[in-house]
Amino acid sequence: MEAVGRIVDDEFVEFVRYARDVPYNPPPRKYLRDGDNPLECFSDEEFVKRFRFTKETVIGTIVPLVAADNGDKRGLPVPAIVKVTTALRFYGSNSFQIVCGDLIHLNQATVSRIIKVTSNELAGHLLQYAHFPGPGGIRSNQRKFYDLGEFPGVTGCIDCTHICISNPGGQFPELYRNRKQYMSLNVQVLTSRSWTL
Repeated sequence: MEAVGRIVDDEFVEFVRYARDVPYNPPPRKYLRDGDNPLECFSDEEFVKRFRFTKETVIGTIVPLVAADNGDKRGLPVPAIVKVTTALRFYGSNSFQIVCGDLIHLNQATVSRIIKVTSNELAGHLLQYAHFPGPGGIRSNQRKFYDLGEFPGVTGCIDCTHICISNPGGQFPELYRNRKQYMSLNVQVLTSRSWTL
């Protein structure tokens, strides 16, 4: 038994000597391919259809608001342009996160993190431009809305929504067709003091 132990020890010592002399070459890292860059994949018209902004607006205005890639390059970081376009596609397509991820070869959990982080970053920058008025501003806004259209208690307007309608006919019915190809009226939503946001 003692002889077997010495043979195993001798083999181990030989292996250590051999392994010490063999250089270690780590496997090459994977990187996102340029083919995943939506700026290169789509024409200007296709880009607007998918993300609802022009390439120039995304590059010049939105991407600078989103944090750059993590500096340590751990875990195959997602480039800022992919983060922004993933979030924009999710906002504009009324789709599921897993579908948005499948389109760019990211899993649902990664898409969820991208949307959360990107939304918080964009909202943080937009707060300097869009905010709810203080007590004095609320009364002033209510007075202006009442003077404008006799809307009592209105403090502000929030976005618009498309209300589905039947084809109105007449000379220009196609003016009522929206980008999703159904007839609608773009209606502004009003808020009053009694509503909570």
